[in-house]
Amino acid sequence: MRNLIPWRSQNLNVVPVTPFAGLDRDFDRMLQRFFGDAWGRGPTGSSEGWTTRIDVSETEDAFVVSAEVPGVDPEKLEISVQGDVLTLSGEKHAEETREEGQATYTERMYGTFRRDIPLGCEVDAAKAEAEHKHGVVTIRLPKAATVRPQRIEVKGR
Repeated sequence: MRNLIPWRSQNLNVVPVTPFAGLDRDFDRMLQRFFGDAWGRGPTGSSEGWTTRIDVSETEDAFVVSAEVPGVDPEKLEISVQGDVLTLSGEKHAEETREEGQATYTERMYGTFRRDIPLGCEVDAAKAEAEHKHGVVTIRLPKAATVRPQRIEVKGR
């Protein structure tokens, strides 16, 4: 039967050698570091309950980070910047009560999250702005003046 399966060898530890053999492993490792694993643990490895999805975009003078935080009270969000790392953390409390006949059912969900987002360069935290709208928090972080590109004018004759 083994002869009918051409890709299966007698030695199961043999890995095919191709120019891209390590690329897949390296890409998975990079995604693991940035997004965390599939079990809800964040990139820091903590298993605090749930995590939030983020989008990070960069312009010439700022970073814009959008994070999905459905059901999180804006007052329960903590946003801080230290060096070139943005930290977003929060706490979610949800409670739902329904009655069916003579029975009353109450479901409660509590959980915290924390995301440390490396930005790659220093930002001016004093000028940062955050807005919460429809379960999404959008944070605008201007880059520090020392890392912004400076235009140098070339003078002619």
